[in-house]
Amino acid sequence: MEVCEGKKSSIRPNDILAKLRRKEEKNVSTKTGDSDVIGDIFFSHPIAYNMLNLFSYVIQGDCTYKTNFYRLALLQVASFTCTGKNFTIAYAFLENEKEDNYLSALNQLHNLFQANSLPIVIYADRDYDFMNAVEKVFPESKHHLCRRHIEVNYAISTLNVAAWMNRCQEIEDEYGISYP
Repeated sequence: MEVCEGKKSSIRPNDILAKLRRKEEKNVSTKTGDSDVIGDIFFSHPIAYNMLNLFSYVIQGDCTYKTNFYRLALLQVASFTCTGKNFTIAYAFLENEKEDNYLSALNQLHNLFQANSLPIVIYADRDYDFMNAVEKVFPESKHHLCRRHIEVNYAISTLNVAAWMNRCQEIEDEYGISYP
C-alpha cells in the first residue's frame, strides 16, 4: 500500500490502521469514544520497540497543535542512543490535549517497555495535563522540563520586558517625566 504524496488518495485511514494491525498488532492501538469514532491512535514501529528497550533511560514527549488534516494533536515520543542519535519511539494522534488522552497514549507506551527497562527521566514542556499523566503512568520516573522550551520562554519574556521598558522610556520622554 502506498500513499501518494501531494495527491488525494482513495486509501481510507481505517484501511491503513487495519494493515498496520495485521503487521504488528501490539504496536498500534486506538481509543474510541461513545460514538465508536476513533479518537486517539497510538503507533510504534517494531524497530523502535527494540531500540526503546535498549535505550530507555531518558524519553521525551512533545505534542503539536492541531495542524494536520484531521485536526488532531500529534504526540511524538523520542529517545536517543548511546552515541547521541535521536530516534522516535512512537506517535499518537490525540483528539484533545487533555490528561485522559495523554493517559491513554502513555499507557500504550508503558506496554512497550520490558519489565526492568522503564525510563528514569521523562522530559517535556510545561503541559500540566501531560505532567499529571506521566506521574500516574510512570510514578518512578522523574519529570523534567525541556531545556529548549525553557530557553524559548525566557527569550519571549525577556523581549516582553524589553518592549515594556522601551515603552516606559517613550512615555517619560513624551511627557517630560524625569526622576532625580
